[in-house]
Amino acid sequence: MSRILITRTRPGADRLAKRLQEAGIQAVICPLLEVENLRERAALQPTETGLILTSVAALPGAPAPEQLAQKPVYCVGTETARQAAMAGYQNIVQGNGNGKNLAGKIARSTPDKTQNLLWCRGEVADETLVRKLQKQACSVRQYICYRTRKCQCLPDAVADDLATGKFDMVVFHSRRGSETFAALAPKLAASTRALAYSQNIADGLKTAGFAEILVCPQPNDLALLALLSEPNKTP
Repeated sequence: MSRILITRTRPGADRLAKRLQEAGIQAVICPLLEVENLRERAALQPTETGLILTSVAALPGAPAPEQLAQKPVYCVGTETARQAAMAGYQNIVQGNGNGKNLAGKIARSTPDKTQNLLWCRGEVADETLVRKLQKQACSVRQYICYRTRKCQCLPDAVADDLATGKFDMVVFHSRRGSETFAALAPKLAASTRALAYSQNIADGLKTAGFAEILVCPQPNDLALLALLSEPNKTP
C-alpha cells in the first residue's frame, strides 16, 4: 500500500485523507500551517455586486449566504466552490485554481458592467487577482479575515519516516506550505517524491531536496487521486 504525507491545513487534510484511504492509499496528516480566524463575518455593502473566495479558510469570515442572494460568488477552484455550495451560497462561478484565471472569468461574466467586489482573504495572499481586476476597472474591497501560522518543527515520527524513505509522496496545497517544508526539512526527503497542486507551489520546493517534484494537472483532489492511481506514480 502506498503511503502519502498530507501537509495541508485541517479540515481539508482530513477530507483528503478519507478520500485517499477509500482509494486504498495510506494517508498521514501533518499540517504545516494552522488557520486562525481574525474577524466576524463581513457585511456585504449595498453597492457590492459579488464576493471573491480564494480559500476555503475565508468562508467563516464571508458574508452570510442570504446577503448574497443571487449575486455571484467567484471561487478560485473546485474545493472552494464545493465548500461554498455546501455552506449555502447559490450563484457560484468557479475558476481553475489560480487568481489570473479567476480574474479573467470575472471580467467575462459581465463585460459591459463595472463590478464592485468583496474579496475575503487571508493576511498573506497572491495579489495577482486584484491587480488584474483593477486593470479591468473592477473595484475590490479586501477583507482580511484569517491568518495562517507556520509550523515550527516537524513531529519526530514524521521527520524520521521522511529520512528513512517511508513515504512514497508528500502532497502540497499552498506555496506557503511548500516554503515552510523547505525551511524545516531541507534535504530530509532525498528519496521521496513531492506532488504540488500548481507550478507556483512546486517552485517553493526547489531547495527541499526531493527526488522528484510532480505538478498536479488540475489543482483539485480528483486530479490528485487520478495521478496517484497511475501505476508508475505510486509503488
